[in-house]
Amino acid sequence: MKRFKNILYVNETGVNQMSALARAVSLAKSNQADLTVIDVVPDQVIAAAVGLPPEGLSAEELKAEVTTDRRRAIAALIAPFTQDLDIQIQVVTGKRFLAVIRMVLSRSFDLVVKPAEDPDWMDRL
Repeated sequence: MKRFKNILYVNETGVNQMSALARAVSLAKSNQADLTVIDVVPDQVIAAAVGLPPEGLSAEELKAEVTTDRRRAIAALIAPFTQDLDIQIQVVTGKRFLAVIRMVLSRSFDLVVKPAEDPDWMDRL
């Protein structure tokens, strides 16, 4: 009996996540599960559009640009694993923990994989 049918991987920018992603892919393959990679764009990024000049990007255009950029980055990250497994990409805006909880509840994920954050030396104190 397979343990997992639907796995969610939470993208964490700024840390080395290849080992965590490889583990999620390995679990998806061995369990014949679906794998989805989610990236959450913080609301502050979109709120930055409020102070932009009127001839610049609107908030919706900025959101679309950031989402497209993040989707491309994830596609590049998962490229080595896509020949054996169909990996879905989801980019949403909001607070990371709330977006992950909403995704788990709405799509019934069995397992959430997230790489460990890498705090600097001062944050460890």
